[in-house]
Amino acid sequence: MTLTPKTTDKDKRRDSKRDNAHLDGFGPLPVALASELRKLEQAFTVDTAKLKEISLHFENELRKGLSRVSRCLLPSPPSSPHSDESGSEDYFGFQTEEGNLPMNPTWVLGWPSGRETGDYLTLDLGGTKLRICWVTLSDRNNEPIVDQEIYQIPEHYKAGEAEQLWSFLADSIADFVEDRELEPDEGTVLPLGFTFSYPAVQEYIDHGVLHTWTKGWDIKGVEGHDVAGQLRQAIRRKDLPIDIVALMNDTTGAMIASAYHDPETIIGAIT
Repeated sequence: MTLTPKTTDKDKRRDSKRDNAHLDGFGPLPVALASELRKLEQAFTVDTAKLKEISLHFENELRKGLSRVSRCLLPSPPSSPHSDESGSEDYFGFQTEEGNLPMNPTWVLGWPSGRETGDYLTLDLGGTKLRICWVTLSDRNNEPIVDQEIYQIPEHYKAGEAEQLWSFLADSIADFVEDRELEPDEGTVLPLGFTFSYPAVQEYIDHGVLHTWTKGWDIKGVEGHDVAGQLRQAIRRKDLPIDIVALMNDTTGAMIASAYHDPETIIGAIT
């Protein structure tokens, strides 16, 4: 099921109006200069038809990515209404040709109610910084209280060894917890939410296998391994009363955090 863009008369009028308005405010210009200016502007102008084409190409790539997910998670039954002799469509009717956008299940199966309360320890591993937070939620009608600390990740760690990275994270968590005198109730541990801003395949909510490093990182011994498991081991070596209860991509985290305050949230995006 491939979508194709359509350009309406309204789109053409909008583009024409924009083209004719580009000299407003300049006053009279020599014909030759105005012509060259128009050519220069057109070289950097994306008209409505092209914008629609780009948008639909992006949507088609998402559909291709979703078709791979559905093949892995929901095998098509023999009587699938979308099956044909060539097997070119999956259970949802999506084309199954390879795309360029990987689509990984997040296992976030619901939305926050806005009534969740409590104190939570979070760790956000980005491209240049590590952020650790102690977050207090009261309800949707009140702003969360966030006590945070940002740690600069040493540049040479980004091309180092796995143990070096996870030890740095565990040491940072230990410093944060000690500075704030955070202690779990007797016989319990502090639950930790881990935001991991890299493509990982998850079989469970607290598990994720790194597919490939991005953002210029190339740390050995992590790709193809469970990143939550590796950090969990580093935390245990420090004998910290902490356990990772959830691993989440930063885009998913942004969506869920927004939905806590705005129930009309439908998508998360990191730019």
